[in-house]
Amino acid sequence: MKKKFNFEGFLLVASYFLIAMIIHFVFIYGFRWNKNYSDKEYSYGYYLYRYSYNEYGETRVRITGLTEAGKEQEILIIPEKINDIKVEEISSGSKKAWISNKLKKLYLPKNYLYCTSFSGCPNLEAVIIINFEKNDYLCEDLSIWSSFSGIYCYYPADAYFSKREENRQEAARPANVAFVYNYENAPNNIYWVDIVPYGAKINFIPEDPQREGYRFVGWYKEPECINKWDFEIDSVPEALLDDEGEEIFQEKRLYAKWDRI
Repeated sequence: MKKKFNFEGFLLVASYFLIAMIIHFVFIYGFRWNKNYSDKEYSYGYYLYRYSYNEYGETRVRITGLTEAGKEQEILIIPEKINDIKVEEISSGSKKAWISNKLKKLYLPKNYLYCTSFSGCPNLEAVIIINFEKNDYLCEDLSIWSSFSGIYCYYPADAYFSKREENRQEAARPANVAFVYNYENAPNNIYWVDIVPYGAKINFIPEDPQREGYRFVGWYKEPECINKWDFEIDSVPEALLDDEGEEIFQEKRLYAKWDRI
């Protein structure tokens, strides 16, 4: 005699399996998610931040927005560390976290892969990535470009031009001013980069670079450090146009001079 299929039993087993999968997801993946980011938001100077944790349990900082003091700044520099903990991400803690009518330039110490939308900063003109290696992500990764919709991101010129033209995103541009460490075995050849209109003065001077056993003297026009750059008088080169009327890229480099202590 043919055995009748026990549909009720099958349904009961399937229900148990479904419940087990839900419990697995909630208590395993949900637990991990809660552990990846802290719920509490802190303030540090101009920034709001939260703690995050990588797969090894190491603590990192996620900057989630601006404090009221931060919203009053025209220029902001994202810190590499907060409370001696590396900043690894820029994102939104809330819809109103990144709103500023005054912010014009934002300097990032590196290319963050997880970023937020800066649509709440209508006067933001440029995002400048300071330290960037030639073999880093640059234009292969699209997350940063979609985040800075309509805003150009500027990179050290060497890194930008090392990429093939077909790999460069439209939002990427080379920075036309570079502050160079100017000594062998420097941590990076480039200390700082910026974007300055051709023919204009450099109106933002970064903090003095540091070198063990040496004192920073100033910024000079050539590697030999003969002529000091005068930020009150000197300007970057005037714009040059090609035969089609397109602006030709020109990089102005300033070189650090050092005196041994």
